Amino acid sequence: FQNRFPQVQGGTKLLQKLPSKVGQPGFELSGIRIEPAAPADLDFSRFAGEGTSVEKSAGGEYLLAARAGFLNVDPKTHQIAVGNKIVSRDGVSARTTGNLQLTGDYEEFGEVQEKRVVEGNGITVHGNVYGEILSRGGMVRLRANLVGGSVHNKLGDVQVDGVTANAIVQATSGTVTLQRAENSVISGTRVRIEQALNCEIIADEVSIGSAEGCAVAARRITIDSSAPWHDSEMLVYALAADCGRIDEVLVQIGARLAQFDAAINAHKAEHAYLCAQPPVRKYPVAGGRVRSGDMVLTPAQGTQFKLMGQAVSADLTRIGELSNARKAAEKERAEGQAMLDRFSAQRSERAAGTELTLRQIKGDTQIRLLPFDPDGPCFYDLAAREIKANLRGNGGTRLHAAASGTYVFQGGAMMPPA
Repeated sequence: FQNRFPQVQGGTKLLQKLPSKVGQPGFELSGIRIEPAAPADLDFSRFAGEGTSVEKSAGGEYLLAARAGFLNVDPKTHQIAVGNKIVSRDGVSARTTGNLQLTGDYEEFGEVQEKRVVEGNGITVHGNVYGEILSRGGMVRLRANLVGGSVHNKLGDVQVDGVTANAIVQATSGTVTLQRAENSVISGTRVRIEQALNCEIIADEVSIGSAEGCAVAARRITIDSSAPWHDSEMLVYALAADCGRIDEVLVQIGARLAQFDAAINAHKAEHAYLCAQPPVRKYPVAGGRVRSGDMVLTPAQGTQFKLMGQAVSADLTRIGELSNARKAAEKERAEGQAMLDRFSAQRSERAAGTELTLRQIKGDTQIRLLPFDPDGPCFYDLAAREIKANLRGNGGTRLHAAASGTYVFQGGAMMPPA
């Protein structure tokens, strides 16, 4: 294999210019001597590319590496360069390089053949890609076509300038930008496609110009036009956060608040009933006048007042207990209401993240609401076969189906179709 990408240190001597020498004399057939021509000089600087320099010393003239990096020789200009990027011009195939596992950025001017794997950190390919591109980060840029191959980028964006056909494109934490995609599986944090035909697409945010026969799922979706494609129906899934556990908590809190309300009302009713009894109503009034001195009791009246107090003492004690119980229940209810408000706000925040806009429906299009767990693993970081199975299964709740018009869905509150 020719996958030798030498790395040199700064100051390394790459080329040496040897002094020119006078050639040997020649002779004509007649025997006349032919003197050699004066030797031509060589412009050594024309070999100096990026990251190199020419140095003249007593030992001669040298082309030096001005920095540490990968050595690159341009076969057309014959310039020698030292840079941070590995540059290859012969393509990746079983004949030339085999699979490549690289530590730095990589730029390939040839094609990546079928079943060949290129792994690196920031990859640019100018030729068609039929194999597999694996990037640990940085930008993956395919300036031609991706046909039957795949691109996976863990920490960065993916952009294909040509056609993406029968391929897999995934950016775990980045944006996928495609011009035309056909029969492909595409996932990423954000996906932007000019034209998509018969594709399965899942992301947090999706923007498509024209989508035909695709299954598209995301929290935020914008599609300029949608339609079926041959035998493939057009499916759009608005992903909404699964609030099932929060709803269960809200139901439990609501039931508990209802118990507090019932207890408070019962305490109030019993309290009102006891306070409405004539002896109970009169005794506090009389007691207040006696304590203030407005009314002076005779011995007989004092005895009668004491007996009245004994008669209503149980009711008065009960009234105090009911008052304390009502205050305790009201305090617990206020705490429960605050908890209910917090969980309700959390639920509203989760539900508000879903937005869907179909600007023009040109053929049968189904729109469904599909729940996902926002606290679980990344919902779009799945294997291609799982994405296809999930999006072609007609799961979720039906929101709308039409063959024309427009449709908008936002934050869990559906707006009527235009």
